Amino acid sequence: MLGPAAAGRLVPDPLRPIARRQLVRLRHLRLRPADALLVSYPKSGSTWLRFLLADALTARDADFDSVRDTIPPLDRYRHAPPLLSGGGKLIRSHEPLAPYHGRPGQRVISLVRDGRDVALSYLAHERRYGRFSGDPREFVDRFLAGRVDPYGPWHEHVQAATDLEASGKARVLRVRYEDLRADTVAELERILAFCGLEPAMSAADLATVVARNSKDQMRAKEASSEFLKSMNTDGTPFVRPDTREGWADLVPLVDRVHFEQVCGPVLLAGGYELEVAPADRGDIGRGGVDGGMIGGGGATLSQPADLSAGPAAVDRAPLDFVVVGAQRAASTHLNACLRGHPDIYMCPDEVPYFEDPFFATTPPAELDAALAGASPDQIRGIQRPDYLARPECPANIRSVAPDARIVAVLRDPVARAVSAYHWYVQFGLLPLLPLDIGMARLLDGWTDPAYPRAGEIIDLGLYGRHLSRYTDTFGADRVRVVLGDDLHDPATFRALYRFLGVAEDHRPQVEMGTNAGAYDLRRLRFLRLRRRLAWSWDDVTTYDYTPRRLRRPVASVISAAVVTVDRVVLARIFTGGSPVLRPDLEQRLRARYADDITLLETLLGRDLAAWRGHAEQIESR
Repeated sequence: MLGPAAAGRLVPDPLRPIARRQLVRLRHLRLRPADALLVSYPKSGSTWLRFLLADALTARDADFDSVRDTIPPLDRYRHAPPLLSGGGKLIRSHEPLAPYHGRPGQRVISLVRDGRDVALSYLAHERRYGRFSGDPREFVDRFLAGRVDPYGPWHEHVQAATDLEASGKARVLRVRYEDLRADTVAELERILAFCGLEPAMSAADLATVVARNSKDQMRAKEASSEFLKSMNTDGTPFVRPDTREGWADLVPLVDRVHFEQVCGPVLLAGGYELEVAPADRGDIGRGGVDGGMIGGGGATLSQPADLSAGPAAVDRAPLDFVVVGAQRAASTHLNACLRGHPDIYMCPDEVPYFEDPFFATTPPAELDAALAGASPDQIRGIQRPDYLARPECPANIRSVAPDARIVAVLRDPVARAVSAYHWYVQFGLLPLLPLDIGMARLLDGWTDPAYPRAGEIIDLGLYGRHLSRYTDTFGADRVRVVLGDDLHDPATFRALYRFLGVAEDHRPQVEMGTNAGAYDLRRLRFLRLRRRLAWSWDDVTTYDYTPRRLRRPVASVISAAVVTVDRVVLARIFTGGSPVLRPDLEQRLRARYADDITLLETLLGRDLAAWRGHAEQIESR
């Protein structure tokens, strides 16, 4: 079977994360009931535990070279020796257990270590191999966001083992590294018994195994390992002290509190104490900013409030700003531009947290997880184009972040409707019909229970009505509107950065077309394959398509493959842009929007006569 490196060279970039997940699933399928899987997050003490187990099971002193063969990783399952009863093998893995469904009776040893110790040890590890040379605070942010390795965030990795144990799909033995250090012989006996083995040696003999693998002995083995010597770039030892000494010295208090806010529930569930109790965090937090205006481009209706406090102020809400839309109006492009600013953390994915029914059923930890990658000196924002037209969203956002800033990017509502029409057709939310036929039906009030979201095509362009809900809820001074046609103007971003309270001298380096649509009916017909192969229609809550990943894991691969074929092949064959809407239909559509455009002009204090104009080529953003 291909290893990750070889697979990475053969699989196109968009498919690699999905292909990797499927490869991990396949590797887990090799496990037999007689086997035992040792799972841990990197730098949690699994190397030392493998030395102890290898020594106890083979009665031979282990070293850094032999232990890799005695208890090998999951991808070398074939080469693992049968150490357990019934010919079972002991296999190690850093892969999270989330995609592993397990089998009843399958034995999993979950080794857990205090996440703060893990972060410090991982920082030293990455420095040792020359993979990180930055500030420890930056590394901690990467660690919390799961950007250090392909195994995801530490807290999610640990929680996945807890979830698997609760599901009953496997037998899970939880082992704390700290307990292993405190009473190594007792923990070894517990692990061996879990694996179905009575130790072949007495407690005294096991104590000898522990002595042969003490810290001093491990350091001596490290010194004699040519493999480890060849990988060392800065002299940092592989075997480090078991103390969290330096955590407070390297990581400022505000970042330590943020770490506990993200990882606190998992730390407490594991029996680890928190440095700052949740009730005492009120005066320690990430700062916010104040002020704003509503306007298009560089137009201003009021002066921003004093931002001298900067983003390091206290009592910070979990969210600083929200890009609420509009759908198919360049919000994805705006997201990409904002993500490039060093003072802004923008979640790259859409976050539907504030929509009903999600808002009532989704725990706040989901919103925290979406923003976990933010550093303490960054403001935090999310994007969801559907928020603009959802009447419940302003109040839901305000209940969580009462001082949040609201940003909306708008475009000619007729151009937006044309773009949205093809987008909805692509996802099977409208019938596969040419633009003029389909739009004429919508203007005539066509409805069909099979397409309950059809009315959104026209409704989502009523910007003035939808935006009024936000100005009524947050106040006009906390709402900013940007027109898509102004996104090429640096002055637009300077004004927007000023509104958000960040440095104004940053210049976005993102070209338009971030989320360009497909308009040719042949491409749309091909893209609709995802509806049958990879998506399920939810006609109860969201009235949308959701991935079938839990039911058909391979469907996610098929979905990505369909998109890749469209972008790489079909987009180059069928190169036509957005079609021109028939003049009489455009006139009807502009008449539908006329009153709302007047309302929007009042809100913005800006002339939008161009949106009342004549037929023109409508291009995608």
